[in-house]
Amino acid sequence: MAQLLTQLDEARLAIGFIARVVNQPAEKGRLGFGLRTALVGRIEFHEVTFRYTGTSLPALDRVSFIIPEGSVFGIVGRSGSGKTTVTRLLQLLHADFNGLIKIDGNDVRQIDLDHLRSSLGVVLQENFLFSGSLRDTIAAAKIDASLRKSSRRRA
Repeated sequence: MAQLLTQLDEARLAIGFIARVVNQPAEKGRLGFGLRTALVGRIEFHEVTFRYTGTSLPALDRVSFIIPEGSVFGIVGRSGSGKTTVTRLLQLLHADFNGLIKIDGNDVRQIDLDHLRSSLGVVLQENFLFSGSLRDTIAAAKIDASLRKSSRRRA
């Protein structure tokens, strides 16, 4: 009986956790509005400042850079220097930043959020691959991914 009560409490806690995650209100920008043009890939950060809630120092302080389309860009630095923050802002996981982030000349906040996130690929240093092929891993997030090589030419 005691074991059943323990399992019941664990199940109740798990259901409560899942309910908090599932019942979150939709993110601002997920209403099907916004720009949905194909992304070429020019990324601009102009004087971007971002501070996580509850911290006194900004994670990014007036950061500016340009990544031309078709180029490879690496961000290196010690732990806590803002590398992950840059990728999170680019995906609009945090939209309360100061400054301007543009993709192909468009303010990232004007791009449809679902379109933006489905058009980006971010690989963090702590990556996770499912067991199976690389195709299976990609298909977990994009079921309609093609095996064909992209015909789009890069500059």
